[in-house]
Amino acid sequence: MNNVYVEFCRVTGRIKPMHAVNNGPVENSRGLGSKKAFAEAGIPYCRNHDAAFAEEYGGAHAHDVLNIFRDFDADETDPANYDFALTDKSVREIYEIGSAMFYRLGSKIEHEAKKYQTLPPKDFHKYARICEHIVRHYCYGWAEGMELPILYWEIWNEPDLYRPDGSNPCWGGTMEQFYEFYEIVAKHLKACFPQLKIGGPAFVGSGNGKRHVRDFVCRMAKNRVPLDFLSWHGYKTDPRDFEEYVLFAKDLLAENGFEKTETVLNEWNYVKGWGGREMCESYRTMTNEKGMAFCAGSMLSMQKTPLDLFMYYDARPKCGFNGLFRPFTYELLKPYYAFWQFNKLYRLENEVFSETDSRELFVGAAKKDGKAAVQIAYYSDEELPDREVSVSLKGLEARTKLIGLLTDRDHDNEKVLELTVPAGDTELVLKLKLHSSLLLTMEDR
Repeated sequence: MNNVYVEFCRVTGRIKPMHAVNNGPVENSRGLGSKKAFAEAGIPYCRNHDAAFAEEYGGAHAHDVLNIFRDFDADETDPANYDFALTDKSVREIYEIGSAMFYRLGSKIEHEAKKYQTLPPKDFHKYARICEHIVRHYCYGWAEGMELPILYWEIWNEPDLYRPDGSNPCWGGTMEQFYEFYEIVAKHLKACFPQLKIGGPAFVGSGNGKRHVRDFVCRMAKNRVPLDFLSWHGYKTDPRDFEEYVLFAKDLLAENGFEKTETVLNEWNYVKGWGGREMCESYRTMTNEKGMAFCAGSMLSMQKTPLDLFMYYDARPKCGFNGLFRPFTYELLKPYYAFWQFNKLYRLENEVFSETDSRELFVGAAKKDGKAAVQIAYYSDEELPDREVSVSLKGLEARTKLIGLLTDRDHDNEKVLELTVPAGDTELVLKLKLHSSLLLTMEDR
């Protein structure tokens, strides 16, 4: 029997926004969409990378810098040269459901043979001024804009995604050119908006990722370039494998004087391999109970690391990496419930001590104002039997009503447990199927 331990009297920190996602809610003219589900899962941040692939967000007329400012030779100070209409609609819908925008400045990935918006801009300084006016539109009302509290502004995406043939679908220049570009844009934006968080650049986070991120951080430190957050990506099959890069990034930042720089892993999902049968298996897993348990385990695991923000890829409609909603109908898929359950911890704010004695079990716990919650996930990339789990709940402050909501192969966030437990310590013995996530909620009676 494996064991889970929770001590409600030991507050260890804050529950962080580990259930953020790429891309936001949508609703079509037929009344079908994801807005209600987004709100109910309390998604804290929506990053807009690759939004320009989706007509629901405005497609090729929205989000990306050169979709908004289409003629690079035009006057960047003239509002008439910007087309904000469809991006405005998409951004507004994010705030309508209580989420917040994480704005990626740059372009979607370009897999096509000819590149258009991922080539190095012909004038880095002008590109910086264009970005400045996009920020002014959304945060300060410029060009009949909004006054939204968009805090995070990310410069570019995966500049280090070099293929074996030397091509790069995200940055058509050298890394040296990119470092110069980033420096110019970051310094300009931070000078204009010192209160906002300017960072990036969403490194691939694998292959040569460490070499490039090390070169980047050292270059930014040497040239005194602002770096409010460092972002990168990761695709794994073991939730605990994300941690190694988090620790590498934190150490690297500290060594270079960026002790206050936040760490943001803003693309992640289950990927067994990037081609053939392994890619097919990955797509299937992303939408089923195994993918659900992977998501739950990943969020719970990353909560216990120094990572500041964790963003799932992807909630974009009709995207193969979207494990949350069924394309076209927007019916909920099993991984959605992992996010819904984690949000119950997030809303309680105060993390309390929790641990397990098994690598395949993941746990997180929180409390606030007489309420408490524990989320337990059972995941492995290998086939394993069902498990009996002893759950030790210590330090309950009052007689408590306990409810258990389970998601696994046979349940979709369904109530499987309801009882009253006394103040003090309680022991439960539960049986969990492989690839399950159980949420225990507690409220003083």
